[in-house]
Amino acid sequence: MKIALRILLASLALPALPVLNNSLSAQPFGHPKRTIIFSPVNSGMLLFLKEQGGIYYNLSDSGMMQHSTISNIHNDTVWFDGKHCQVKNIEQIGFATQAPSFQMMQTGHSSIQCIYSRKDSSRWHIFYPPDSIYKNKFTYDDYLHRVKGFLHREKADKINNPLVYNNILKINLMKLFHLEFAVAYEFRMAKNVSFEIETGYLIGVRSADASYQFNYPLYNYNGFTFLAYPKIYLGSIAYLGITCQYRHLWFNGVRTYYPDDGSGGGYLQDQVRNDIGGALRFGLEKRYGRFIVDWYVGGGVKFVYIDQVLYGFYEYHDSNEYVPYPTPRTGYATKLEPIINFGIKIGAGF
Repeated sequence: MKIALRILLASLALPALPVLNNSLSAQPFGHPKRTIIFSPVNSGMLLFLKEQGGIYYNLSDSGMMQHSTISNIHNDTVWFDGKHCQVKNIEQIGFATQAPSFQMMQTGHSSIQCIYSRKDSSRWHIFYPPDSIYKNKFTYDDYLHRVKGFLHREKADKINNPLVYNNILKINLMKLFHLEFAVAYEFRMAKNVSFEIETGYLIGVRSADASYQFNYPLYNYNGFTFLAYPKIYLGSIAYLGITCQYRHLWFNGVRTYYPDDGSGGGYLQDQVRNDIGGALRFGLEKRYGRFIVDWYVGGGVKFVYIDQVLYGFYEYHDSNEYVPYPTPRTGYATKLEPIINFGIKIGAGF
């Protein structure tokens, strides 16, 4: 009786679970499978290698893609076909989709749409998720959310960042308001560093008022301007720069009191003027396709040296009563003046 009971119990017993040879695959039921995540730079695309998933691979420079099933993944190592390889030692990895692809002739597999190549690994992001994210679905999804956030920010930065171009040519719109035509050339020196050179020409109007509305010959000067500065980008569009500027200006036969600060009707004079100075500049430069917009504001100080020839003076500010000198008077003046600038430039990258 006892023997029969033992036989019956043995026949009802559940078969023993197989022992896993590799503890790396021993994950609780319902937990995510271990993964390696690939993403082409600036694409925002996520491509996965997963345990128990398929892999197209090529371990040499030549030959066709081979297909296998991944048994285990741990950090940067993948187990398949009874062997294990680090990702850095795999020449090519193909990612399969349902759609046919132009890659078919090269790989022999019509389902491969995207290929990672070790030679072009700098064009890819590869994420090796830590073991801690596989605790449950929530920790895994949180990790994926952070990866997607990183890729989204990178793609957005790439879209907005003007330094995707090595060269940018711009026109300064603000300077047109005081009759200066200025063109700027910016070239990239490093990932977040560029250098900009701007040169301009002022077209003076001799008859423009320089004494009645305000005591400064804003629209009278002819001349050349030069500006140069390095730009350090703090993110994708914001930058800081320290500018150096030089201006060579002149006019003939203009009524103005400048550079004197006194009262009166002003002098009829010729001027030859040289300015040199520097300023700190903050700007936002953004790309819209090939089109570039650069907003900036800044401040600094400049040294001004003016050679003058005075032909006479006016009695009153609001009068045309002119008193000539017996002979023209020559002299010079120096001033230390603030630099306050703001403006907008537009251009294109190439």
